[in-house]
Amino acid sequence: MEDVVIVGAGPAGLAAAAMLRAHQIDAILLERGRRIDRNPKPYRGKDVLVIGAGNSGTEIALDLAQGGAGRARIAIRTPPNILPRDMRGFPIQLIGIAVQRMPPRLLDPLFGVLRRAAIPDLSSHGLPLPSAPFSQFQSTATVPVFDVGFIDAVRNESIEVVPAVTALDGRAVVLADGSRVYPDTILAATGYRPGLEPLVGRVTSIGRHGIPGPQPRLHFLGIGIAISGFLYQVGKDSQRLTGEIATETGRSPRRHQRGLAQNPRRRDHHWQ
Repeated sequence: MEDVVIVGAGPAGLAAAAMLRAHQIDAILLERGRRIDRNPKPYRGKDVLVIGAGNSGTEIALDLAQGGAGRARIAIRTPPNILPRDMRGFPIQLIGIAVQRMPPRLLDPLFGVLRRAAIPDLSSHGLPLPSAPFSQFQSTATVPVFDVGFIDAVRNESIEVVPAVTALDGRAVVLADGSRVYPDTILAATGYRPGLEPLVGRVTSIGRHGIPGPQPRLHFLGIGIAISGFLYQVGKDSQRLTGEIATETGRSPRRHQRGLAQNPRRRDHHWQ
């Protein structure tokens, strides 16, 4: 019988399983899912409206514009914090890692400076600069949008930015400014909640943004939203959890207490 059951075989689940196996702790992975196909071919020549301007929404809109959609529009409620993947070859994620323990009051000005230095003013295209980028991250639990061509597509108007959607009225989509558009297809990239209430709601509390609290022998990995980057934080947290699970199961793998479970209560800027 396995010592640990891991629910979800995404990057976080696989990282945890590998770390546990390296320390002779057996784990079983449970996964249920289906493949999501981002294929723009069915939308060639069509008028498509994407709702939501996170990383998924902006990349889908770009796929549509480059894949031959007759018209690609994206409806935005909250102006996203857009950053380049790198600045002159320097990965932007390293900045997130470096500043993750800075006081939050210093991070809004810092991210504002980064945005202005790397991204042109897009206010005339319907994408104003967020007034408080890090505070927006804290309140909405949404990571910055990393530009992979979306900015250029907005500037050359192959992607059209429109106000937020307030209602659907027959074929019409009613926008926040009172105008109406009539797309052939609507794609909702509006995010999601973890939805763990049916699974663990009776054994632990569900906090802000649907993030559950850990309990003895019940841990959550890869479910928080990290300013330092998802995979980086998963790597760190999987090491820490390996130490905690080893203690709970009485395995105590060699030298796990040093480096793996060091400072387990420290909290960087990410939701857990």
